[in-house]
Amino acid sequence: SLQIGYHTGNVNAPAKIIEEFFNHTWRARHNQSMPDHSLTLLWSLSVIPSLIIMFLSLRFLSRRNSILIVNGLSVAGACMMFASKASESFEVLILGRLVFGLFCGLVMSMNPLYIQEMSPTNLRGAFATLNQVSFASGILVGMVAGLETVLGTEHYWAMMFSLSLIPAVTQYLVLPFCPESPRYLLINRGEESRAESALQRLRGRADSVFAELEEMKEEAGHTQSGLTVYEFFRKRSYRQPIIIVLVVNLGSQLSGFNAVSRNTYKKCFTEAQKHFNNTVMGFCSDKKSAWLPPL
Repeated sequence: SLQIGYHTGNVNAPAKIIEEFFNHTWRARHNQSMPDHSLTLLWSLSVIPSLIIMFLSLRFLSRRNSILIVNGLSVAGACMMFASKASESFEVLILGRLVFGLFCGLVMSMNPLYIQEMSPTNLRGAFATLNQVSFASGILVGMVAGLETVLGTEHYWAMMFSLSLIPAVTQYLVLPFCPESPRYLLINRGEESRAESALQRLRGRADSVFAELEEMKEEAGHTQSGLTVYEFFRKRSYRQPIIIVLVVNLGSQLSGFNAVSRNTYKKCFTEAQKHFNNTVMGFCSDKKSAWLPPL
């Protein structure tokens, strides 16, 4: 989530510089400037794939191994974005954003699932918010890295895109030593001994392991009984949670926060002030998210 937030926040400040890179590359090839509509379209293509493909979600292999495999897309995407300037090819940058967007879509469904299945029941809500906290922190780091006084310059913007390699490589070094999800092992694979061993590593106490194992066995029984989508929406016990989720998400989308904040900055501030204010807004968002786990 930190990587996703980083690449969400780092593209705003150096946008003009990267557009000029597109224009310069086109001019070197065709001996003329790129038409404005083509420039806008290509810049959108380098940003939009990460947002559109973010909604993809697939489940394969185990939880931990899936995250490790998908992490390779992050490494590949960051390397492509870094190489785009040296190769003088905006197509490589667009492809890098496309590959990273695929990583976003996959990992945004895998990470929260893995975290929640690993966390104890009484702390599951707090641990579930860590994904959002990491995302907000990544946006803040990306906004800071994209400033002209940091890496958002003509010479260093490619390096700015490659910084997501640091958490990606760290994940390869750390995650293999983490246990597999006990719930996945028991409910999806039916491997009770491995699930018990993973719980022992995570909880330590035998009584906690036994109680949680019994709870998962009961959940596995309910899962095997099956529940169709139609039945899910018809059951009265699920209606209130569904309504809450819909209201919260619709309220977030229809509030117009992003449009109002960005358009206000464009109308009322200079370019430098706009980037500074965006960074301050990212800092406030990060600090607000930091309060989520205790709540």
